[in-house]
Amino acid sequence: MESIDKLQWSSTNIKFLSEDVNKIYDEYKTKIEDIIHENYWLHVEEKILDMFRNIWLEISSRNNELLKLLEKKYNLDFLWKLDFSWGLSVSDITIEWLDNKNISSFFSKDYVTKTDTWYNSRWYGYYFNFDWFDTDWWINYDLYPEMYFKNLENYFLDIKNALKEFEWKNINDLNDLEKDTFLVLLEHYKNILYFYQNFIILMSDKDKLAKHVWNLASRNFDKYYVYNKLADTDKYIEQINLELESSVNMFSDILLWIENNSEIKFWKTLDTKIFDYSRKFFKESFDLQNNIVEDLENKESNGKKTDIKGTKKFIAKTNNKFIWNLLRIIREEDNPVKQIFASFNIARSIPDDIENIDINWMLYWWIEMPYFMKYVLTRFYSKDSSKLNINLISMSAYHNRNLKRVSNADEYPESDKSKSKKMQLVLDDNLFYGSTLQVWWNNLMDRWPVLSWVAELWLRRGKLWKLEEWKSLNFLLSKVHWISSVTPIEKNAKWWSYKNLVNKFIKRKLPKLVWKF
Repeated sequence: MESIDKLQWSSTNIKFLSEDVNKIYDEYKTKIEDIIHENYWLHVEEKILDMFRNIWLEISSRNNELLKLLEKKYNLDFLWKLDFSWGLSVSDITIEWLDNKNISSFFSKDYVTKTDTWYNSRWYGYYFNFDWFDTDWWINYDLYPEMYFKNLENYFLDIKNALKEFEWKNINDLNDLEKDTFLVLLEHYKNILYFYQNFIILMSDKDKLAKHVWNLASRNFDKYYVYNKLADTDKYIEQINLELESSVNMFSDILLWIENNSEIKFWKTLDTKIFDYSRKFFKESFDLQNNIVEDLENKESNGKKTDIKGTKKFIAKTNNKFIWNLLRIIREEDNPVKQIFASFNIARSIPDDIENIDINWMLYWWIEMPYFMKYVLTRFYSKDSSKLNINLISMSAYHNRNLKRVSNADEYPESDKSKSKKMQLVLDDNLFYGSTLQVWWNNLMDRWPVLSWVAELWLRRGKLWKLEEWKSLNFLLSKVHWISSVTPIEKNAKWWSYKNLVNKFIKRKLPKLVWKF
C-alpha cells in the first residue's frame, strides 16, 4: 500500500480517503447484517447479549482496520482505543520551546492533567478541571454561583489569551509542535463554547426551560426561579454557532493533515456578560428560595403549621435537576475520530443530487457531531456550506419516551417546501431504545425525507428485556451496521444485570454539582 506523504496531502485528493473507508464499511456491513439476520427474532436475554457481543467484535475489528488504513496509507496515526474517551496531549518540552507566557500559564494551571511529561487535554470523567474538583472519590460539590462562574470566566479568558499566540498565522505555516499545542487549546475552546451554547439555548425560552429541563409547572417555576431572558439571545447563539463551525473546521483539517491556507481568527465579541447572566440566574434564584424557606421557618417559630420539610425537599430536588441539565460538565460523544467515522457513514448514503440538508441534533446534552457532520459534507463531499443548516433542538430524550410530552414539530423552523432535493438528518450520539430517533423522525417525516443515525450503541440499561417493550429491537438493529462503535458491557451474574463499561470506568469518577441549604 503506497503511503501518501503528509506534504502532498491536500483537499484535491481527499476523496481517496472516502473511497478507501467506504470499502471497509461495505465489507463489514455484510458481516454485521448476517449476524442480525441470524438472530433477528430473539427474545432470550442471554442470546440477545451474545448477539450484541458478536456485533461489538465485528465493529471493533472494522475500526482496527480503519485505523491501520489511516496510519499506513495516509500517515494518520489514530491508533488509540475507540471505545473510550479519546484525548489529545502535548509534551512539556513543546510548551517550553514555544516560550509564550500565556500558553505556559494556561498549562501550568489545573485546567489540564499532566501525566509524566505530557499535558493531556482532559480527563475521562470531566472537562472543567478546576483545582477544587477531585475525582479520587465520588463527591458532591456544593454550587456557589459566584465561585463557579468566576472560575468559568477565568478559564475562558485564559484559553483566549493562550490562543492569541496563533492568531493571524496561516494554518499551513504552523509546525508540528505548534499544531499539537493548538489542537489541545482548541479542544478547550470548543468545549466551553459547546457548554455555553447549550446553556443559552436552554435558557432562551422560559416555558421550554421549565418543560424540557424539568417538566416543571409554570407556577412553580415562577415561584422558585428568577428568570430574565438574555438580551440578544439569537445573536449569541448564531455567533457561537459560527465560531464552533470555524473551530471544528480548523481542528479537523489539522487533525487530518489537510491543507488549509486560512488565517487563524477567533470571535472577538463574546464578553463576560454571558458569565454574569449565568451567575445572576442561579444566585437570584437561590436567594429567592432561601427567603421562602426563612419565611416558613419564621411562621413555624410563631406556631403556624407549614410544610417546610416538603418545600426544602422539592427545592433541592428541582435545583439539582436544573444544575445537572444546565451545568453538566461532560460532553456526550467526545471522540473526534469516532464522530468523523460516523459522519462518513452518513454522508456516503446521501444521494449526490441532494443539496439542501437540515442537520438536527437533540440538545438534551451538548455535542459536536453536527459540526463534524457539516465538516465532512463540505470538505469530503463538496456540499455547499450555505445549504447545510444545523438545528439544535431543545427536546428532552427522557420526556419524549412518553409521546404526549413530545414538543410539536411545528414549534421549530419550517422547511421551505418549494425547494427541491431536500433532506433532513436526525443525529444522536448513542442509543439503547432508539426512542429519541424514532419520535423525532415521526415528527419530521411529513416534511422531507429523513435519515436518522447514531454514532454509538450503548447497552446501558440494567435489564435487556426492556428492548421488547418498544418494537425497539427492530429499530435498534436497523442502525447497527452504520454506527462507529458498540460500547461493551459486563454481566453481574448475581443480579442478572449488565453494566456499561463507560459508566464503570468513567462516570463513577464524575464530580457532581449540587445545591444545599
